[in-house]
Amino acid sequence: MNWAKIIEDAVTYDDYVAKQTEAGKLDVHEIREHTWAIFPCCGAMPLPLQELNRRIFSEWLPSSSYEIAEGYNIEYYSNPADFEKEMQDPAYYAEVWIPIKEK
Repeated sequence: MNWAKIIEDAVTYDDYVAKQTEAGKLDVHEIREHTWAIFPCCGAMPLPLQELNRRIFSEWLPSSSYEIAEGYNIEYYSNPADFEKEMQDPAYYAEVWIPIKEK
């Protein structure tokens, strides 16, 4: 089953994740360059995203020629304001990005 888009070296520039810690202070973590498996997800959240994650780890990874590489798994969420029912809209779009390497 070919349901992931593989992007090699997708992050070739400085990219960061910020996580709020206390009273407006942020921790910054650099995301290193990786090869990424990108899985699209569409539907009213959270069930489609939960099902996608289940399928990634129970179906795609065991049958692919890849394994998880060291790094962050990333979830991309569309702007809810762009959809009539926000995150509950049947057309709402998200992605799961997993750093991978060949087995």
